[in-house]
Amino acid sequence: MRIHRIPVPTPFYVGDVNAYLLEGPPLTLVDTGPLTDEAWAALEGGIRSAGFPVDAVGRLVLTHPHHDHSGLARRVRRAAGCPVYAHPVDHDRLLDRPGEWNAIAGFLGETCRRAGAPGWAAEAVLAGLEVLSGYTEPLDAVQPLDEGAVVAVDATRLRVLHTPGHARGALCFWEPDTGTLLSGDTLLPTISSNAILEPGRHGRFRERTLVAYLATLERLRSLAPRRLLPGHGEVLDGGEDLDRLVAGRLAFHRARADEIMGLVRAGARTPWEISQHLFPDPDPAFLFLVVSEVVGHLDLLADRGAVAFGGQDGPWIVAPAGGV
Repeated sequence: MRIHRIPVPTPFYVGDVNAYLLEGPPLTLVDTGPLTDEAWAALEGGIRSAGFPVDAVGRLVLTHPHHDHSGLARRVRRAAGCPVYAHPVDHDRLLDRPGEWNAIAGFLGETCRRAGAPGWAAEAVLAGLEVLSGYTEPLDAVQPLDEGAVVAVDATRLRVLHTPGHARGALCFWEPDTGTLLSGDTLLPTISSNAILEPGRHGRFRERTLVAYLATLERLRSLAPRRLLPGHGEVLDGGEDLDRLVAGRLAFHRARADEIMGLVRAGARTPWEISQHLFPDPDPAFLFLVVSEVVGHLDLLADRGAVAFGGQDGPWIVAPAGGV
């Protein structure tokens, strides 16, 4: 199976996103880029450079629903008539079910309030969500893809891994014979993936996304991949390099948790207050990422028994364990 990496420009700080074209049958596209004319031109040109027209795509697979990865999915589907696959937990968002985006906006605003953020911060987060909504359009149909499934491309069989953390329904695709991992944003070579807070299921207000993400990293490390095809950045070859990459990500989060523990000992009591020490002048576009990072590390510290932090219902007040 030949794999073509197609860099697609985005208007976001992260820069280009990678779409991948897997030569079939069926011709399979993994991710798309955002809904912009520039992204469409790059995606269409990349598919054409690989020797195919867009309407030859027989299947579109999404690693997760973030706009830089899925924004052009509807346009690809219109051009090719192909089915689109994604994890079931993300279908309502991709289909834009009635009330879905209002629910997400409500969650973002309430999360900021519980974290102790001032009103202007919540307003900035919601304004950012409104801007993001212009970089995608809802799908008319999406098929389920989940842990244990297999994506067959020619003679190659890619195992589907559900790898939550960066997104609830994040998927990776694993080819054990060659040690190849298509990782989406779950593992990136040059930047650390954000474990963004998301609405909870089964009666919980929110998911513990960083806890889930670190478990995902440990799982990917256990696979001992030898080739990484990430959602952003260059392809990375070499098992030792990949092992060091994962080890470095895990070490970063341990160090960040220790840094936050020091702030709690010094008297910081809300996630927002902690965030102001870590990021004293954050870009408004990144405010929710800042809150997510702090809350995620408080979850880790609570699991370690170092702090008292519920982080679900009521105000999110943190204190050293035992009140010391």
